[in-house]
Amino acid sequence: MKNNEIMKGLKAPFNPKDIEWKTQSATKRDNKISVLVVPYLDARAIMDRLDEVCGPFWKTEYHQMTVETAKGPKQGFSCILSIKIGAEWVSRVDGAEVSDIESIKGGHSNALKRAAVQWGIGRYLYDLPNFWVPLQQQGSCNVYGKFKINGQQEQVTGKFDAPRLQKKFLPEGFTYPGNNNSRPEQPQNQGNPASNGNSNGNQQPQNGQERQSTQQNQQPQNKRGNKPSDQAVQMAKKSPLEHTISLFKELSITSDLVPGLINKIVGERKAVGKATEDELRAIVKALMPVKKYLDYCKAQGLSEDQMLDYAQITTKESLKNPLNLILKMDSVILTETTKLIHEDRLSPAQTA
Repeated sequence: MKNNEIMKGLKAPFNPKDIEWKTQSATKRDNKISVLVVPYLDARAIMDRLDEVCGPFWKTEYHQMTVETAKGPKQGFSCILSIKIGAEWVSRVDGAEVSDIESIKGGHSNALKRAAVQWGIGRYLYDLPNFWVPLQQQGSCNVYGKFKINGQQEQVTGKFDAPRLQKKFLPEGFTYPGNNNSRPEQPQNQGNPASNGNSNGNQQPQNGQERQSTQQNQQPQNKRGNKPSDQAVQMAKKSPLEHTISLFKELSITSDLVPGLINKIVGERKAVGKATEDELRAIVKALMPVKKYLDYCKAQGLSEDQMLDYAQITTKESLKNPLNLILKMDSVILTETTKLIHEDRLSPAQTA
């Protein structure tokens, strides 16, 4: 088999029945819970794909390692996944920390999953949109766990139906039962936790004009149209140093935190007055999405807990205070989060 055929076979979409779904976050509106679910592949599905494409000409090698985490050192494993291409073995490697359950077996499985992504196996799953689905009493997938909802930890138990994927994320020739082959599948409740939609495929497809509009909406829209706001005009008049210092003040970044923050952004610990103009522009670029997000949340009347709850959904990070958003929120995350807030806070009449 030729190299390009091997890579094409490894990267091919999986049958939806081979995709597992886990709950990442939850939200509540009108006493109805919706959950954010993300896809993943079981290690057995990955091994089946390797067998299908490579036959016996693949192998794995695991090494124990120490992984530095926010809570301190933790044991993990690296996986070297090798495939024989022609007469040569080609290897790619990645690793993962041990799992809380079946630490060795789970660590091996997680490391294999990550190494498989290096070969393109299941990599397309990262391109899927967010799926918010309603919690139900019946469904093909289970939910059981504690999630932070409106600032409080709640036990969430129930079921949901696996989201249906768009045609481009499906194997060639695959159709869902009862679907018209000519009608492409659409994401279920994409990015909309406030929607009361269901999993029966009744959601209307998004037309090309609407999709183009969504892609172009990379920043919250100014009510004055294309005319810059007074604040934007004032920002444009400032020098990079003035702009940076202004952002430090507005974000309540104290002087003792500045050198460490600059080190994280530009790779060198220094005072703001010692930074070059290019470094200052990099600092402004890192801070502006956070500033815009905090301003947006303030205008929406959100509490700090609510602001952090929404941001945790899109950044997929644990956030204890607004400064934790720095280097986690960029312009893309800003757009996703403000869109999530906007849709979540729409009235039922507006979403109908």
